[in-house]
Amino acid sequence: MPLIAVRQGDKYRLKDIETNSFVSDRLYDETELHEVDLGCTRIYTDPEVFLTEYFCKGKYGLKNKMGQKVTPPIYKSIWIPNGADYAFVQKGRSELKGLWGVADATGHEIASCKYTHICPFHEGFALVFNGDFISYDNRTGKIKYKNKRYGFIDKSGEEVIPLQYDEASSFSSGLAAVKLGNLWGYIDKAGCFKVPLSFDKAETFSEDMAAIKVGGKYGFIDKTGMIKILPIYSRVKPFCNGGAIVRKGEKTGVIDKNGVVIVPIIYDLIIRIADENFYLINLDGKSGILDAQYRFLTKVAYDNADLLFDKYPYVSIDGIAYLVSGEGALSELGDISSPDPYINLPF
Repeated sequence: MPLIAVRQGDKYRLKDIETNSFVSDRLYDETELHEVDLGCTRIYTDPEVFLTEYFCKGKYGLKNKMGQKVTPPIYKSIWIPNGADYAFVQKGRSELKGLWGVADATGHEIASCKYTHICPFHEGFALVFNGDFISYDNRTGKIKYKNKRYGFIDKSGEEVIPLQYDEASSFSSGLAAVKLGNLWGYIDKAGCFKVPLSFDKAETFSEDMAAIKVGGKYGFIDKTGMIKILPIYSRVKPFCNGGAIVRKGEKTGVIDKNGVVIVPIIYDLIIRIADENFYLINLDGKSGILDAQYRFLTKVAYDNADLLFDKYPYVSIDGIAYLVSGEGALSELGDISSPDPYINLPF
């Protein structure tokens, strides 16, 4: 009885995918899905699972959500993005030199296996490129190609923007960064330039702002191509929750969309943890935590700061850990060096 977990509000109900009916009225938290045991062969924690792969005689094939084989085992490799209604499929002599295409939920190849690489669909378009294999670095896992050309396909598999760019990024906010020669600009989904080729580097849009590089420094433009924040930073991160982490020389801080500094550029490190929920901040070997709006949950005064169970922020000093609440209050957890740490967990 293969099941899927169907979201209802912030809970899940379990449905039998063979009968398309719910097995009970019980609602589960997401964490409970890993503990249920109803005699099923598999519980899918995605709201909908369209495709899975199977292996037979050294090759891979595709099954639909009913467990039925929709392709024979003819592929060298298969990659199914989480919860996607399509699969990237590869044919060829080896995984390094094989070519990729796209199969839909019925197993039909909407794009034949003719691309060196395909990126996941963003805003209905997938970035593809072709290139000649040069080498593979076992240490870093990086593959080198020459004569690379980038373009885009849509969800019908049609090559809507020809492979004509030296580099490119996926679509975001209706625009994609592309490179011709030594300069970057932005095209729309019709392949027309909306921001001319004028930057040394251009990144994808996030919150309608994109990082660009001019003269060795980074700044930000809006969707019209207007420079909103002057290129004065040595490194930047994309905007998230109204702020962007920026670096000047060896120091890091956070700015808003007007370029106003909201976290002083005096810290050694600021990194996002737990998606966009928390930020670790460090200065002179001491650590602290910012919340999603870049407000200080704690002082930057602790030996360590991190997440417990990849969810709960905590700090530690002199071997003692403290759980940090959403308001910044500290609750002692215990000696993190003991055989049984966190004995005082409040949950």
